[in-house]
Amino acid sequence: MREPFLVEQHRDALKVILRSDEDLLVLINDVLDFANIEARKIELVPADAVYNERAGGLSDGFETQRHA
Repeated sequence: MREPFLVEQHRDALKVILRSDEDLLVLINDVLDFANIEARKIELVPADAVYNERAGGLSDGFETQRHA
């Protein structure tokens, strides 16, 4: 991420791509968890969750696409 030849716009786009990659992995893991819950392979335990962090990242991805 510190390549000097990347202009700022490219660097910002690369950050969005990397963040989107992380978001996709989380989504895939969630789908697999739901499949395991439905198959009764794991037990569902109530817990607090924070969704605002992920939602903010989604808007960054759309903003970059809008400027492309």
